[in-house]
Amino acid sequence: MSLLDDVSIVVTPNGVKASKLYAVIPVPTEGAEEVTNGTFSGSSTGWSESGTWTYGNNNEVCTGNGTNQMLTQSGILTSGKLYTYSIDIISSALSSQEIRVYVGGTDYTTHTLSGVAETISGNTVSSGANLVIRVTSSNTSGVLTIDNVSVKEYTSADMDVTRATAATRVDEDGLVNYAEIVSDTELITNGDFASSTGWSFTNSGGSNGWIIDSGRAICDSSATTPNRNLDSTFSLVNGKSYRLIIDILQSEDNMSIIVGSTQLSETLPTGTHLNYEYFIPESAHSGGTFAIYAGSSDLQEIDNVSVKEVTRDNVPRIDYTGGGCPHILAEPQRINLMLYSEDYSSNWTTSNLSVVEHSTTSPSGETNADKLKEDSSNSAHKIRYASPNTPVTNGAVYTMSFFAKKEERTSIRISNAAMSNTDGKFNLSNGQVISSGSSATNSMVDYGNGWYRCIMTFTSTTTIAQANIAILNANNDITYQGDGSSGLYMWGVQIEAGSYATSYIPNFGTSSGVTRAQDLFTRDGIGSLINSTEGVLFVELENIVDSAAPIAMLGLTDGSASNRISIFISGGQLSAESAGSGTNLGIFSKSLSTGFNKIAIKYKVNDCALWINGDEYNDTSFAAFSVNTLNTLSFDKGDGTMDFYGKVKQLQVYKTADIDLAALTS
Repeated sequence: MSLLDDVSIVVTPNGVKASKLYAVIPVPTEGAEEVTNGTFSGSSTGWSESGTWTYGNNNEVCTGNGTNQMLTQSGILTSGKLYTYSIDIISSALSSQEIRVYVGGTDYTTHTLSGVAETISGNTVSSGANLVIRVTSSNTSGVLTIDNVSVKEYTSADMDVTRATAATRVDEDGLVNYAEIVSDTELITNGDFASSTGWSFTNSGGSNGWIIDSGRAICDSSATTPNRNLDSTFSLVNGKSYRLIIDILQSEDNMSIIVGSTQLSETLPTGTHLNYEYFIPESAHSGGTFAIYAGSSDLQEIDNVSVKEVTRDNVPRIDYTGGGCPHILAEPQRINLMLYSEDYSSNWTTSNLSVVEHSTTSPSGETNADKLKEDSSNSAHKIRYASPNTPVTNGAVYTMSFFAKKEERTSIRISNAAMSNTDGKFNLSNGQVISSGSSATNSMVDYGNGWYRCIMTFTSTTTIAQANIAILNANNDITYQGDGSSGLYMWGVQIEAGSYATSYIPNFGTSSGVTRAQDLFTRDGIGSLINSTEGVLFVELENIVDSAAPIAMLGLTDGSASNRISIFISGGQLSAESAGSGTNLGIFSKSLSTGFNKIAIKYKVNDCALWINGDEYNDTSFAAFSVNTLNTLSFDKGDGTMDFYGKVKQLQVYKTADIDLAALTS
């Protein structure tokens, strides 16, 4: 019998959208219609109307006066099940007013009405039996007309994902970039400048400003009073983020982006034949016409301008670190305290070296890595971040990291200049740590293409951290006779509280640090996919242990911490745990191997076992639950505590304990 004959849930790094990690099995299906007379055919039979809800011409109408406008259908839902709903808004004069949909109990989903015909929809777990549609318009008079109300049970193991910030990962090409969803819709008209349609400029022609000629836009801004704005007919929307791609054929001075009347802080680079990509976050603009502002002198020449909407918040991370098959990445909240993580001309102090900006391709795939080039003095050749000092907490654990690549020089040193014995020397030829200070723990990670991430973890004995990075000679000496041209490359410096380095968090000048929120994964309302009396929970994972949060859980629960079958990880030790009504029903522990482990928990009365990487460990005292107890899959204890942080390649749930676990976990 194939394992696929018995599996009820399969979650892998399969597909994502904002706030959703798609499961492979089961294929999402909708059940029978739960609503009676959702089309309001001939009457409002089946519905209870309160406030100003009344039956209209084969639809339902609410005049919108008052706060308790409720349309109810009672006793049609089952608590704890996942449902999908949709409601057609036929017409609405209640623009910007709320309509709330209660599926079950007191929890509800809010939709803001647009004032036009639309369909509102969503998925939610029922917390009761009643469906309630409530309008919350207390100050606005108007008419709302609805039709085609539908609620169906929704069978799906797609996991809800929450991380209310952007986050980076390693993509399938081995590049460090943001997990994002880019719209297919191009918002710029004539971005290839095949014609001037979609663009506007005044005082145009020759040296007086912008012209469009031969499939490109050209501005000679050397004139005294040129018109330097090239305006598109497209306007950015407040609250949305965008990706700009532009070919800079020639730029002898920095160009800028203007949204509405606001010039963004980012300036486009100078040079020739540059394919430039720029993320415009929602925080950088408040909406308005998109325009390109030419530099103050000399020639600007551009082509192939593209602007598309981008979503980064809450996008699950499919990560390819280390190559091979990808994994789902879940990390805790971290803050990069380094004020300028890529710009070493700002707030960094150089000693006997110079910074050659944009010298080579960084791990992000962009030409934005700098070269540290030594001078010809017989001294230490270093760069130090010291103004303003990075604040840290005395006695707390921190990790400092940066990406480096050899050039003429092959070794580099990092230290916390504010503390003694916190240093490390790294060999960029073979990826080996040369030495560590007595107060530091160091490591290196290979990111491909000659790039290594150099990592130093230390316990602070002061309230400031100063990143001090020095080039070493062939003998790994800090002080040596420079030749005036040799050096190496650096990119992406990070200082974060914690005992290990997490994914890179760019910081381009945020004094309080840039925060990446934690990743949360859960799927509730799936009791039909879980057999509570017997089954198997299987996961292939690599755990990340942080001394500040050493306990992590992942498993099947009833939506709380009271009843659960959990994989429990602490300090490299793994336990299989069954807890019913808050009491441990069985627990047994084994050590985890470094890297990925294949783990299975088999649960059935008097037939229970933990399997790790092909080896079986029995414990017949491990108990199962009564029917329909478990209904949630989550990367935590079940109550939002003890979140799992690490990497997951695959997760499966079986409805029977009769599975070839040797084959599954080997």
